[in-house]
Amino acid sequence: MKTRLIIILFSVPLFIALALMNGALLYFQEQSESVSALKEQALSAAITAAEFTASTDAAERIFNDSSRLSSISAAAFHIKDLDGFYFIRGDDGVATLSPPSSPWPLDGLSRPSEPTVMSITASAAAHPYIVALAPAGPSSFIAVRLDAAPMAARLAARRDHILLISAIAGIIGALLAWHVAHRIVGDLHQNRAAIAALESGKVASANRDFRIRETSDLADAVRLMDASQQAAAKRLELETRRQDREHSHDKSAAKYSQSVFEPSSQRAAGADIAARLTKDAPAGCFFVVCENEDRAVIVLGECIAETPADALALALAARRYMETHLLDGAIGDRLKLAKAAFGIKALEYAEWRANDPPAPGVRLLALTDADTHRSAERYSAITPNASPKEVLDDVEALLRPTGVFAAIKRSDVEMNSGDIAQVQC
Repeated sequence: MKTRLIIILFSVPLFIALALMNGALLYFQEQSESVSALKEQALSAAITAAEFTASTDAAERIFNDSSRLSSISAAAFHIKDLDGFYFIRGDDGVATLSPPSSPWPLDGLSRPSEPTVMSITASAAAHPYIVALAPAGPSSFIAVRLDAAPMAARLAARRDHILLISAIAGIIGALLAWHVAHRIVGDLHQNRAAIAALESGKVASANRDFRIRETSDLADAVRLMDASQQAAAKRLELETRRQDREHSHDKSAAKYSQSVFEPSSQRAAGADIAARLTKDAPAGCFFVVCENEDRAVIVLGECIAETPADALALALAARRYMETHLLDGAIGDRLKLAKAAFGIKALEYAEWRANDPPAPGVRLLALTDADTHRSAERYSAITPNASPKEVLDDVEALLRPTGVFAAIKRSDVEMNSGDIAQVQC
């Protein structure tokens, strides 16, 4: 009995607390929105009337023309929850645009400097109102009062509904808690009887269901998680073995080449340059940009050797050589020496000067198969306004090529026109 009572005493307050918390959030949100809407309604009515009566002539007509007062009163009749509408001219008088249903002393009201709305006020009979004031001239103003009682009644009804739902939640929680407690206590009695039977040696008469069902479910869940973990570990082991089988010096060299020759985007001698190796480029592919004060050269090449690792080593050596010596003399002679020394199978380069920059548009250099090269050149020709990096991004995404690529474009500064010298060796 104590177990049932403990479970019920813990469960019922939890259900009620959750229901009250959600209900309180709903209640206060609706209260805030309702009060805000009523204040905006009162303020809109006051400002509209103040704009209508802003001039002295209009004010005089309101005081002296009974038909005009009747028209304004008829218009004010359409304002929802309106309970008092006045035009007040300082000490000269008060025009009733819409009479209140209960007395509204105006002595405490004064002309505001700007439209304002007061918090909910209460009359002598504790009736809630919202009052808005708006200046309508040097000494006159509009006073509007809206009845907040319907809003208060709606909020009170909502509060009662929340309390009722909380009570129902408590009853449901009590029933569920009693059911769970009954199941647990029943299992405990069966286990106690089984233990007593085992201690007395009456194994045959002991209850074979010697467990709590919830505990059994938990054990099943633990076993399932353990099986899932073992399966994940097995998959990881198989994947590691597969990667070990596929691992080779050749693939390592190709991956290292990608990290050494990372995509480059820079400016040299009045031109923007972008260059990169594609994902599956051979390990011997390389690119290098050389520049001095007035001249720049970009070179794409591919070295060949017995192994990809040797080809990568030659590519790194070729890049270091060109960065150091390419601009020391004639470009063509230096490149011929580099081809012979570093086993360069294919080479493409472009040269320009700061006072003789590339022609307008994007120029593409590539070491790849002929079809891909032609497709990439056609794409670069139809996108003259794209930057070199954007051209290479699009070429790589659209064509998925293999090799090394570079794009060159005159920088966005004023320069003399010239042509790019593009040579293939």
